[in-house]
Amino acid sequence: MTGVTSSSGARASKFDEPLFPGVLIAGRYELERPLSHGGMGWLWVARDIVLDVSVAIKLIRQDLRSDSIVERMLLEARLAARIEHPAIVRVLALDANAAGAPFIVMELLEGEDLRSVLGREERL
Repeated sequence: MTGVTSSSGARASKFDEPLFPGVLIAGRYELERPLSHGGMGWLWVARDIVLDVSVAIKLIRQDLRSDSIVERMLLEARLAARIEHPAIVRVLALDANAAGAPFIVMELLEGEDLRSVLGREERL
């Protein structure tokens, strides 16, 4: 597995250190902008510099990392990768940095989030 570096060459060993646009993960995914965050971690828009496509990357907070969380993330990625449906995001890869911080790479879907739709619409 590989480490995390910024495009400026600064090295970081944990995903819970400040993430910012330009950070390069696994030598392949350059973070562009945060998409969302929650109790478990972050979702970032990134650029796969090998394939030159935008992707979404799910990162888990370090303080929540444990063998069971890593195993759960692996199971989530494996199950999601087997599902083919237009309403389900495709999992493209599962990897970890040198410190063992796992991340999932998924297709990036552009659109409006459910909260925005519900705020605008009276009924669905």
